[in-house]
Amino acid sequence: SRHLAAGYFDHPPAIAVLIRAGTLIAGDTTFGVRCVVVLVGTIATVAAVALAQRFGGAVAARRAAVAVLAMPLAGAGLVLATPDVPLLAALATGLLAVDLALNASDADARRALGWWLVAGAALGFGLVSKYTAVLFGTGIAIALLCREDLREQWRRPGIYVAILVAALIFSPVVFWNSSHNWISFRFQLAHGLTPKGHSNALNRELSLIGGQLGLVSPILFVLIAIAVAQALRRVSPARVFVVAVVATFVAAFFVYSATKRSVEPNWLAPAVLAGTIVWAAARTETTRWER
Repeated sequence: SRHLAAGYFDHPPAIAVLIRAGTLIAGDTTFGVRCVVVLVGTIATVAAVALAQRFGGAVAARRAAVAVLAMPLAGAGLVLATPDVPLLAALATGLLAVDLALNASDADARRALGWWLVAGAALGFGLVSKYTAVLFGTGIAIALLCREDLREQWRRPGIYVAILVAALIFSPVVFWNSSHNWISFRFQLAHGLTPKGHSNALNRELSLIGGQLGLVSPILFVLIAIAVAQALRRVSPARVFVVAVVATFVAAFFVYSATKRSVEPNWLAPAVLAGTIVWAAARTETTRWER
């Protein structure tokens, strides 16, 4: 953060910029390093709760808020200065903007286009936070291709505007990599997909699941997985289907990655956050497991 650039060996620059902003406010202290990051983490929570409310009203919003705040993943992860925090903020904001765009598309084309622009900006911010943001962008695209009632979005300009905005925001990172022998892109591709070590693939998959049970909580993780699986059915509302596909695609990618090498538990955080929104809106009553 003391040497700002458009890219670094390991990650894009967003977390460095956020740390620099905080230290300019509060000095080179622990609080200074984290203060702006915590505010960005709050955006992730608020956007997730807002989307849950759109799906299921006040009850769903309350369920989402309680779930996110109760998870060790959020309790620890959203107060640390890591790239996951702006990534989750971008994911939640982007999903909320996509839902607003889909809801406005039939009534107000201009408003829909504006929300697609916001979604593109969120995706671009996600990409300059962590390269895995491409997964939730791809998940949204897959969802809009899978159902007939969503495919019409490809005949409108909104999606293409979003892609263009995201590409423009991400372009400095691409140019930085091009002038540094693509070092960051190559490192991250190898970090996630190149086989490493001699550990058993089954053990890596079990470790991945165990990490999620610890970071989310065993009961809530299972409930989220069930809710997402149910939301993938074609009879589910299209708007909930989109979020469920994003959660599934991100999770599936890292399950595949675990066949190659060990996967860190926090890598699935975007899938967990998206899945939590789906779970929160899935029902209005509280079961004994959720209590």
